[in-house]
Amino acid sequence: MLFSKGIKEFSLFMSLMRKRFAIYIIGLIGRAIVSVGLNIIIAFIMKDLFDAAVNGKMSLLLRALILVVSASVLVCIFSKYFSFMYNKCIILTMSEIRFRVYKQIGCLPMKYYENSHSGDAVSKITNDIQAVEQGYSGGLYSLIYSLLYGIGSIATMFYLDYRAAVFLLIYGLASTLVNVLMTKPLRNVSNSIQEQYSVLTQRLVDLLNGIWIIKIFNISNISSKLFSSENKKWTELSDKRNNRDSLLRSLNFFLNRASFITVVILGIYMILNNAYNFGTIVAMIQLATNVNKPFVELGGYVSSLQTSLAGFSRINRLLSEQVEAETHSSSLVESLSKEYIKFDEVSFCYDSSRKVLDRLSLNIEKGQVVALVGLSGGGKSSIMKLLMGFYSEYSGEIYIENKNIRDYSLSDLRDISSYVSQESYLFNGTIADNIKYGSPNASRNEIISAAKSAYAHEFVLEQLHGYETLVGEKGSRLSGGERQRIAIARALLKNAPILLLDEATASLDSQSEALIQMALSELIKNRTVLVIAHRLSTIEKADMICVIDKGRVVECENHLELIKLNGIYKSLFDLQLG
Repeated sequence: MLFSKGIKEFSLFMSLMRKRFAIYIIGLIGRAIVSVGLNIIIAFIMKDLFDAAVNGKMSLLLRALILVVSASVLVCIFSKYFSFMYNKCIILTMSEIRFRVYKQIGCLPMKYYENSHSGDAVSKITNDIQAVEQGYSGGLYSLIYSLLYGIGSIATMFYLDYRAAVFLLIYGLASTLVNVLMTKPLRNVSNSIQEQYSVLTQRLVDLLNGIWIIKIFNISNISSKLFSSENKKWTELSDKRNNRDSLLRSLNFFLNRASFITVVILGIYMILNNAYNFGTIVAMIQLATNVNKPFVELGGYVSSLQTSLAGFSRINRLLSEQVEAETHSSSLVESLSKEYIKFDEVSFCYDSSRKVLDRLSLNIEKGQVVALVGLSGGGKSSIMKLLMGFYSEYSGEIYIENKNIRDYSLSDLRDISSYVSQESYLFNGTIADNIKYGSPNASRNEIISAAKSAYAHEFVLEQLHGYETLVGEKGSRLSGGERQRIAIARALLKNAPILLLDEATASLDSQSEALIQMALSELIKNRTVLVIAHRLSTIEKADMICVIDKGRVVECENHLELIKLNGIYKSLFDLQLG
């Protein structure tokens, strides 16, 4: 059962080579055969040299020299060719795997990110992929080389003397059994080590992302203790694997030395009884070392392979994760003549503990600016997330232009919406690059025009390199207001008919907020807009203000009507006015 499971997993591991598998195997085995052939020839060269020295035959010396030169030339030619073949397959395959993992991470549903740490994904694309690469290169070549070395040496020894060959073959099979029995414990601890690598990476990501908080709250000691604790677990696991690996290598070393000594004793006995000449026993001893080599290497390879398979297992789980499901594809962007959003008895929850939306109904007409207000946790952001197709597990129906959003492809659904959040994310690149993400095919003039409309053009020109200024990781080289205006320019460039604003002016100073409000006034023109706002003064002019409480719309009118209603909105408004 264990053996068949291992074979199946190894087959899946090798299947990542795909169409390159045949070339990879030819290169791998070809390179091994060339090296094996050279070493077997060396055994015959040694035989001729010692026989020539003992018997004084120049013909044997000449034959040995011809073999050395010929073998060296052939190895130089073919070894390079086969090495190039199999190494190129590894390079291309690892590049493909790395891209598949990267693309898969980008296609996973939001639920995956909520339930997983970003450091785990980083660990998969670094540590686990590196472990897989090691399995394809050093470890597997060593095993193939050693096995062919052993088989070739045994075959040669049968030619020289079958008795020694039979003994070494039985001895080698016993050594293989010892290695197989120790495979499972090594695999278990290798799995644990790869998982712990992921935890360490998570702690590192937390440090990098939260460095401001760690410094300002003076909690570097706490952060260090957490990392130290996880690092200690990794150290203990690695030490555990090292102990088992060392034990396996020691057993193989003992078995190898024991068989070697046996062959030497047997050879000496044969010489004393005139059964061998001196050159033959030298060749036999040389070949005996080769026969035992695969069993010595097997222990190391088993250990290395378990690490590679553990990394592959984690990558394979990621690649097997269900990606966001595309619904029916249709060209809806061009056919939109009326933006109309409707939530009909929609219920939604992130887990089974509590409903975030509870039979919520909401109608938004074309060109309206609709604001969502209410206490935190009421479900405002969830409404936007459902409109953007981040979650499909909800009851009820959602329509855009009288068409169920389940009938939109995800790309079409997201093409008709733009989104600006409170903490607008900028990618590490130039200002122009970040604006251009709104429309990848936009011209330079269109980028500048969007920046002007977002009141960003002036501050961009003040930068040392203008639109080619690098913004830093997450836009760290720009102020909050500057990042927000770049995000608005990006949304303007996208020119989508539906606009989603999630606290777009929160946490800004008065001057920045005034500029953002002017930029937003340009952005909302001729669009259907859904706004989430906690500062009620920013949405007084909205066509409709909906109060969301416990997942339901409890009030929905314009500002003046809601004040007259004297309900939740009036209470929130009075509270903010003090």
